[in-house]
Amino acid sequence: MLPYPKEILPSIKYKRSFEISNLEKDKHYFLHRRSELERSECFYDGIEDIVHLKPGAITHLLNLSVNIVGGKFVPGRHALWVQKNGGELDWEEEEIIIDNFKDKYILLKGDFPQFWFCIKDLQGVSLKYPRTFNKETDAEGYAVIKPSETELAENGDLKKINEDIDLLNNLFENSGKEPDNKKKKKAKIKKNVEFLTKGRIQVEHRPTKLNYWHCQVYTETQLANGSFERTPEKKKAQWIVDILHALDEKLRLSLLLQCPAYTEISPQVYMK
Repeated sequence: MLPYPKEILPSIKYKRSFEISNLEKDKHYFLHRRSELERSECFYDGIEDIVHLKPGAITHLLNLSVNIVGGKFVPGRHALWVQKNGGELDWEEEEIIIDNFKDKYILLKGDFPQFWFCIKDLQGVSLKYPRTFNKETDAEGYAVIKPSETELAENGDLKKINEDIDLLNNLFENSGKEPDNKKKKKAKIKKNVEFLTKGRIQVEHRPTKLNYWHCQVYTETQLANGSFERTPEKKKAQWIVDILHALDEKLRLSLLLQCPAYTEISPQVYMK
């Protein structure tokens, strides 16, 4: 096997990481992604365009590993190197001696499509995705897009849900105790209220022990107070699937299949 490319290793002369938002706003910086699927598995009917790109060709994960180009990562030379067994862990500013990582990487063999994304098309870009709540009050902590009065009037199910919730609350308030099962049944309380929920895409420079130019694309959910919380990747819920679908749609809209003309990253950005 070829020797590991030392030029992409972290250096103690480098900053721990740099803020993507601090890159020059008027320049075009790009992220590179190698598909985890071989070319024959990526496209329908062998037609290599965005329309024929199969689901999962870009990602099936919320935390998408990419590389920023314009520094020392060169896709043509470095895209097939994969870190593993601890080589992919976060770099903590320690000195990296490649001889200590001999079993921490592999060189892939095969034909894997490569994708490029302009950072401007992803960083801070808004997302909207459906999220189901047990009841409307459960959605109050999130930035949701509630239906208008007109939409409520036109949508019998949503209108009935609101009426049922009001009826149950009245039963409780008037009696001073929780309604019995018979009254609950009469109220016909329905759960699963669905609203469009707001979120956004973020890009983070996150060097690994064997690749300083590694970045991560991830999603956040917007809260009612205007703040954001990172989407938990390992949580199993339908809304996680839905926000991943929304991310995939945005990635497809900004996707380039050919290497673009990109801006070189100034050493001042990453040198201490």
